[in-house]
Amino acid sequence: MIAFCFIQMPKSMPTAIDPQRRRLLTAGLALGLSGCAARAPFDPFLDLPSLPVAEVFTCGVASGAPQEDAVVLWTQLSRAAVQAAGFEAAEIPVGWELAQDAQFARALRSGIALARAADDYSVHLRVDGLAAHQRYWYRFRSLGAVSATGQTCTTPALWAAVASLKLVVVSGEQNPATWRVITENPPDLLLQLGSGMDADGARDLADYRARYAKRLADADLQAARAACAWLTVVGDAEIARGYAGPFDRHGSDKTRFLQRRAAAYQALFEHLPWAAAQRPQGAQMRLHQRLHWGRLLALHLLDGRQYRDRPDCPALAETSADFACAPVVARAREPGLLGRAQEDWLLQGVSQRAAQWNLIAQIQALLPGAGGGDGWDAFGAQRQRLLQQLLRAQVTDSLWVCQSLGGFAAAPLRLQSQARAQAMEWRAPQAQADEAAPSGGFFELTFTPQSLLVDAIQVLPGGARQVLAREHIRAPGLQRLPLHGALPV
Repeated sequence: MIAFCFIQMPKSMPTAIDPQRRRLLTAGLALGLSGCAARAPFDPFLDLPSLPVAEVFTCGVASGAPQEDAVVLWTQLSRAAVQAAGFEAAEIPVGWELAQDAQFARALRSGIALARAADDYSVHLRVDGLAAHQRYWYRFRSLGAVSATGQTCTTPALWAAVASLKLVVVSGEQNPATWRVITENPPDLLLQLGSGMDADGARDLADYRARYAKRLADADLQAARAACAWLTVVGDAEIARGYAGPFDRHGSDKTRFLQRRAAAYQALFEHLPWAAAQRPQGAQMRLHQRLHWGRLLALHLLDGRQYRDRPDCPALAETSADFACAPVVARAREPGLLGRAQEDWLLQGVSQRAAQWNLIAQIQALLPGAGGGDGWDAFGAQRQRLLQQLLRAQVTDSLWVCQSLGGFAAAPLRLQSQARAQAMEWRAPQAQADEAAPSGGFFELTFTPQSLLVDAIQVLPGGARQVLAREHIRAPGLQRLPLHGALPV
């Protein structure tokens, strides 16, 4: 039997390495090689005193950006643990291992990643060369501690026929009971509408980092993030509430706000399981993404803030609105929420009809009157154009999911001239602040080539799972068949 060991090293090594970093890398490589041959637990820091896991991996583990042959594994070392171990290095080696079972008896890959101080000691490890549509388990080790075990998957091949997909859609933050329910019965993928972090009041990178660290310290959230691969649609709460492009709702200096946006994007990248290629470039960051689940589903994640024009200010007695807006003047063109380039990207992806279902995820509700003054109602021309293009391309199985300002809701989307719905929209609520009250809940979507089963699930005090409503959607044509309860429009 021949054993192969894969050691992942940085793409480029500096010509001069400080003695401390050289000792760490040498120890890590030696152990990675010997551990592979002997199938022993990996540990890049055998010579260091062990630190408690809760002090090292204070934000847990996560995975995301799945593809048919790759997935991104994420973790973060706490700065306090790095300092407690006596290191102030710019890069700290972190051992990682990927296996085909939860006990790591069938270890598949292992190696060394680098946690960089510039990225708040976060690790964004893309593991390539994996089999399509497979489940994997992973873990990290550093500073003498082993992380929790995470579970993840790759997607089916692009043109593969797929029997089913279970996708959970959760809106923003949820209370611990909801995360526990999701962890007990994890889906294939989890889609989060808004990261759940409230940046209100944050001004610099240290502020944003502190807010993420506090939120991700929750043990129930960590367990849910470790249970499956996560995808995230980013809204305004993570950056600055009500912002539009380079403008915040307070009318601040654009240069100053873009500096704040750059800090927010950097902290966002550091704390989500995104590939290194998604790293922000100053105040610019690629947030709109597309994922294919074989021929079954094409999932389009939209960015409704970075390219948004300021809408006309509403007629208010106050001097400012609670979102960025512009005085009512004649415009050369109608304002847009997505920006023209992202709109073209979306329409091109949907019109390809590469999958049976198209699921479009965003923060703002598309349905007229459902999004408040900061929603799509201020961008009617672009909304009309989107629906017209869907009709022209004969895209009949288009689904939209977004956040809700109230409770669960669902509604057909159609042009005024059309009697039949062109798309369906589901709106997911955020959690209530009081854990004793029912949680905001989540949607559980089960896709098959012929139909879609939609469950609106609320978590009751004590953790009981209650199906408020269930709908069966047939393809093609979005034929709705309520099976239990009913969702308001």
